[in-house]
Amino acid sequence: MTRFRGIVCVAISAILFGCMPLMAKKIYLCGGNPVNLAFNRFVFSLPILFLLMKKFSDNIYINPRQILKVFILSLGFSGTSILLMSSYNYISSFTATTIHFIYPTIVILMDVIIFREKIKPVKYICAILCTIGIMLFYTPDQSGNIIGIIFALTSGITYAFYIVYLDKSNIEELPAFKLAFYLSLISSIELFLFSFATNKLTFNIKPSGWILTIVFSILISTGATTLFQIGVKIIGDQQASILSTFEPITSMILGVLVFKEMLNMKIFTGVFFVILSIILITMFDRSTDKITLK
Repeated sequence: MTRFRGIVCVAISAILFGCMPLMAKKIYLCGGNPVNLAFNRFVFSLPILFLLMKKFSDNIYINPRQILKVFILSLGFSGTSILLMSSYNYISSFTATTIHFIYPTIVILMDVIIFREKIKPVKYICAILCTIGIMLFYTPDQSGNIIGIIFALTSGITYAFYIVYLDKSNIEELPAFKLAFYLSLISSIELFLFSFATNKLTFNIKPSGWILTIVFSILISTGATTLFQIGVKIIGDQQASILSTFEPITSMILGVLVFKEMLNMKIFTGVFFVILSIILITMFDRSTDKITLK
């Protein structure tokens, strides 16, 4: 029964993350934008994360060395949020989410190129499958298509940086909710300055948009993340990562049902190759599974 509870926690977490594009697009229709939504997402999650930090941590303080590490980590964390949410304006939600899921492959490439780590042949196969899958998403003569692909692809790269730094910096020494709180706090400050500088900060959002933003923040930044952490502790990181493939599948189903997004054989094949590479990587490598926040 405990194992079943872990599977359910991870599955629900992945489904909630898969709903992110749907909610984001609805908020954009109410006057929001990707930068503003990323900022609001972190801000509205702070009170809940603070209470969780107080409850599950010995204290609420971190030292200057830890602050510097969290700041560096936040660059990949907040950058991923902006880039992925921006991609929804150009390509279908399931395409964006699937392309974003190249990050396990990018993590492997970073480990090989930067840290000279040896990898198994199957991981080269995964990298090839993932590359082919992404190439199948490209539609010639559609400038919006290539822009969206670049945004989604870059979000995968920044998230891979986040995972690698999370692993190599020993920042995991911080309790999960303390790390989540300070990561969201620093990210919200960065995004406020960025949104102000780029004139993306807006409060001219419909009331329904503000309600959706609050729900978005609670479901994604606290609910989905917490459920994933619980699931990992029960069933392990490898199986949890495999179950995370429910995320692009959920985005695909919602995109087709809600936004009437087209799913032709070419795109379906691309989705299949990327998801297959994700499953193979998570089965043969544990280093890509150290993911506690998103």
